[in-house]
Amino acid sequence: GIDIVHPLDVRWYNEHVVEHELPLSALPTLDRQDGTLALLIGNSRALWAPFLAWIRAQPDPTMPDPLDTFISSVINLAVEKLTSVHGTRVVHD
Repeated sequence: GIDIVHPLDVRWYNEHVVEHELPLSALPTLDRQDGTLALLIGNSRALWAPFLAWIRAQPDPTMPDPLDTFISSVINLAVEKLTSVHGTRVVHD
């Protein structure tokens, strides 16, 4: 269901925030001078079928912020798989 992923250099984001005086925090560059990869992750309506199947399987479907919980679990699972293979360092908000 999370079917939009766009890679970007953290420097581009940080420069954009400063240039446009946006009320956003800079992303960490992890002391890399040659750029730090970030992934902008989003979804289309393809999210709803997996989300609804997931929430029906939950013992407490009345949990606060179920969509945030679902998205976090999906992203965390993907990150675990990625870092176990590639030794990637992950920072997220």
